[in-house]
Amino acid sequence: MVRGTISILHRPAYVMFDSGSTHSFVASDFARGFGVEPASLSFLLEVVFLLELYTMDAL
Repeated sequence: MVRGTISILHRPAYVMFDSGSTHSFVASDFARGFGVEPASLSFLLEVVFLLELYTMDAL
């Protein structure tokens, strides 16, 4: 896993790249900043980080 800050359309974004991951996540507020309205999932998705504990406020 690689963590860091990158620029996406001139906006800083804190990212974690994991080549073994099966899903990608974007914070709701960050997506809204680009005019993208997040949609709710029709199912519960449990996220487990094996190396560290992270608290996510949005999926």
